[in-house]
Amino acid sequence: MSEIWANLVAAWRVPFIRYGLLVSVSAVLAFPILSSQYLQPKFSDLLITVVERNAKLSAGHMRNMLGLGNQPINADLIDPMFKHHLAMLEKDYALWKAKLFNADGLTVYSTAEEDIGKYNKYSYFHENVAAGQTYSKLVTKQAMTMEGETVPRDVLEIYVPMMDGRKFLGAFELYYDITEDNRALLTLIQHGTSLSHSLSLFIMILLLIVATRAGFDVRRRQQVQDQLEEKEMKLSAMRE
Repeated sequence: MSEIWANLVAAWRVPFIRYGLLVSVSAVLAFPILSSQYLQPKFSDLLITVVERNAKLSAGHMRNMLGLGNQPINADLIDPMFKHHLAMLEKDYALWKAKLFNADGLTVYSTAEEDIGKYNKYSYFHENVAAGQTYSKLVTKQAMTMEGETVPRDVLEIYVPMMDGRKFLGAFELYYDITEDNRALLTLIQHGTSLSHSLSLFIMILLLIVATRAGFDVRRRQQVQDQLEEKEMKLSAMRE
């Protein structure tokens, strides 16, 4: 062990090897950090983007079923046919829940009847959604939605505004059940993280082996040089 340590110390004293090790170790340590801080959020953002696009398509389809045109959303527009189509969409698009709000934030329809008649008084609805912005949040199991409801699954809560130019007509709120997709994504990320950690560990060990070997060569060369200098000193002494 002391021999290995001596070799590493000898290698460290050589500027070229020292700087090379510093750069290599920094790169190895940075890769897992880059993976967790940059790549993983990007995967989650990609999932949200895909589901948001589907939500806009679903909301547009429901708007056509209602025959809204440029009419403000109200409870009179809800008929059995709309409920039937929404139930089909709920099944086909893995919707955990769907709501329909008028421009004031009143829930005029929901697949959960207890929500009907309630107002959304939160600022994000009246400031963001009412301004035409699609608003979403990833809610994990047993966490709370933007309206303070605890969910039993991983869902993506999305508000899709219905606009007539710049006039706010109302909004759909769609809860997409993404439990399986999120689980698959997390599994992929965990496998990628484990692989990156294993690769980083392997490279670190390889670097230590290379540094140890380089240190051994440095010490050996130094020993040979010392021996030559010693012989030269002896020869010089003999000539005198």
